[in-house]
Amino acid sequence: MFEKAKWITANSIREWRHPAVDNPPPSPYITKDFVITEGVKSVTLSVCGLGQAVYYLNGKRLQGSVHPTHISDYTKSVVYNTYDLTELVEVGKNRFGAILGHIYLADPENAFRMGTPRMIAEIDIVYADGKSESIVSNTSFLVHPSPTLFSLRRCGEKYDAKSEIPNWCEPSYLQEGWAKASICCGPGGSFRKKICPPKRVTEEIEGKEIAKGVFDFGENLSGWVRVTFNGEYIEPIEIKYSEWLSDDGQHTSDCGLQKVNVNEMRHKDVYLPKGKKGESFEPLFTYHGFRYAEIVGADKVSVTALKVHTDIKPLCSFECNDEVLNEIHKYCNRSILACAQGAMVDCPQREQNEWTGDGMLTSEVIAMQYDSYDMFYEWMLNYKDAQFADGFLPAIIPCRFNWPYSFANGLDWSSALIHIPYYCYKYSGNISIVETMWENMERIMRYFASRSENGLMDFGVGDWLSIDPMCPIEITDTAYYRIDALMMAEMASALKKDATPYCVLAENVKKDFRAKYVVGGQLTDRTFTPLICSIYSGMLESDEIPSHLDEIVKIIKDNGYAFRCGVHGLRMLFDVLGQYGYNDLVYKVLTNDSKIGYARCVADKITSLPEEFDYRSEKTPDGVQYSLNHHFTAVVEGWFFRYLAGIRLEGFGWESLTIEPRLVKGIDDFSASVRGVKVKKCGKTIKITSPYDFNLVLGENNGRYKAGEYEFTIGE
Repeated sequence: MFEKAKWITANSIREWRHPAVDNPPPSPYITKDFVITEGVKSVTLSVCGLGQAVYYLNGKRLQGSVHPTHISDYTKSVVYNTYDLTELVEVGKNRFGAILGHIYLADPENAFRMGTPRMIAEIDIVYADGKSESIVSNTSFLVHPSPTLFSLRRCGEKYDAKSEIPNWCEPSYLQEGWAKASICCGPGGSFRKKICPPKRVTEEIEGKEIAKGVFDFGENLSGWVRVTFNGEYIEPIEIKYSEWLSDDGQHTSDCGLQKVNVNEMRHKDVYLPKGKKGESFEPLFTYHGFRYAEIVGADKVSVTALKVHTDIKPLCSFECNDEVLNEIHKYCNRSILACAQGAMVDCPQREQNEWTGDGMLTSEVIAMQYDSYDMFYEWMLNYKDAQFADGFLPAIIPCRFNWPYSFANGLDWSSALIHIPYYCYKYSGNISIVETMWENMERIMRYFASRSENGLMDFGVGDWLSIDPMCPIEITDTAYYRIDALMMAEMASALKKDATPYCVLAENVKKDFRAKYVVGGQLTDRTFTPLICSIYSGMLESDEIPSHLDEIVKIIKDNGYAFRCGVHGLRMLFDVLGQYGYNDLVYKVLTNDSKIGYARCVADKITSLPEEFDYRSEKTPDGVQYSLNHHFTAVVEGWFFRYLAGIRLEGFGWESLTIEPRLVKGIDDFSASVRGVKVKKCGKTIKITSPYDFNLVLGENNGRYKAGEYEFTIGE
């Protein structure tokens, strides 16, 4: 692919120069005319536009070209898109067009990717009689400045409507004064075809004006707004995005937004109008995380939010008679989708970084409940590019230079390389991702081993965002090390490899852990997360678990029925409490809005999951004002489906399905479905529908059942 194509750009700048971050050259229009004759069989476009692009044919935007360029380390891999143009081309003259945004290429935080926007393209035409031709990017492509004057990650866009060329991509438009494209260097990476699903506009929400120029869209989301100007305006108009309002509620607030290189453009779009009534604007290259938008400089406007994310379709549904739980499920769904931006970013508003640990924490719920396999697969290919020869991984992949390779990349975060393929295989039955990543997983296990003289590990982030004093990193790290070894053993067996070394490793880690932390059958650290993760990772013997569970329950009750652990404790506790029958306790905590937690989020109507539960609110006025849209606390979703509904897999793929619904005091009715498996409880009746054979654990109805529909009556 692209053997004869050239990387082209509109700006002939010496390669050792970079555009000024606050004043880059305008985004370019790029076009190429070509002729189609009778008898065409297929027309295929292969293209990559850096830093971001929009593609057109004959004046119409190509479907699937919402942020089509996939983020990668371009020095290692350049991900290109393909489009089938066969049904879109016309006999005679056609025009391919692109607009390129800067986004990453003008950002000093990504120094090795700097430069002006550039593109490589190939149009392959095949006729029914066997003839073919290829049109490749070179100096025959024409370029011209577009109205987009500025675009940068975590900032926004500046658009000069007076510079619009309405018909620029229509074949009939005469391109007088357009220049030839310049050949430039590519970023250096090898080409690979995009696997990740495209981004899409999945919903449009009309804004409600709650203060002068301030619009509320009713939920926290990722995307941007479309503004229609119902008056005539000449001066620049600003569109500010935020999750927060000012204290008086009259403006958006920039709290929770990280400082960036062009701070005055932080999550802000600027529109330079033509002065005509009925103008409309929406950005092309950037995305924002927001609930509110403030329009400054125009008072007669209509504002619509466009919800945009990678098209990982939900494969699940959940509803019960408790509205708090229903809302928690909705919050989880919103945050997962808002953070699905080619990979799982931490949040759509502040950092927009692909933190490995965040992805690790929610990998199971996302792999189980969403059509996410291809998105995760693409992200794992970026892990391949990022991994050092000794196995080391950065904490953000692709790594950004303002976050050094050596920052926050402990065993816990790096375990994403093992957990994500494991859960993708588990819930899809497709082993390809494990086969592709096996060598990398083995390499990182060797790296982990190199960091300690025994099975105890102590490097990395730890139980991040714990309300109470954080659990010792050595405890959470070592727990993950054993979990990683057990996962590797399972995957080795599936690949028909020798699993023995990993089984031995898991037992040796347990032995080393117990030698330091278990005395007389009791854990020496009796705080919450150590208790939880010691049970979850199998560090305790079966007869030791009950007394530790008693301690966990006591801590929860003493805290006023609240969890006060960090992200690792939260990741593991729903499995521990669910597995050992403390589901009434989980329900009581989840619905308790008198303490910080999930129910408080619902009571405060923040509509998505916060990074920290002690966010600022009326009940916690001294709380933090950071992100209100992080996906890593969506781990609670696992309890709804794997424990309340009891839908769980004992191995890889759905032929290992067990269904064990739990009876929870306060939840009289529920309906949960995952990948076609549906469990519905109505009073004393449980209905099960499964396209797979399954094992049922439900009192006297225990047994093996064929795929089908069943109805059972349960006792008190």
